[in-house]
Amino acid sequence: MQIAGDERYGNVDATIEFLEIINNTFDILNSKSQLGRDFKSPITVNNYIEKKEYLNKSKEYLMTLRTSQGQMLYKSRRLFICTLFDA
Repeated sequence: MQIAGDERYGNVDATIEFLEIINNTFDILNSKSQLGRDFKSPITVNNYIEKKEYLNKSKEYLMTLRTSQGQMLYKSRRLFICTLFDA
């Protein structure tokens, strides 16, 4: 969410992307309700490939993140979700 004309909220695109990926990944991994939609829908034979592809893209994205010191974030273990991908 960006507020037009407010410089305090400029350059937040990377944060938005990160939060969307983390949110959607958790929704997939926590999906259980038969009534869920989109990322919250349960993993089924019909959507398995689509969900797996999204999780693979999430993994690729997360594996590119670095700490402020330049270390790969998944190697620092500061982003625990990377452990789900057996980094």
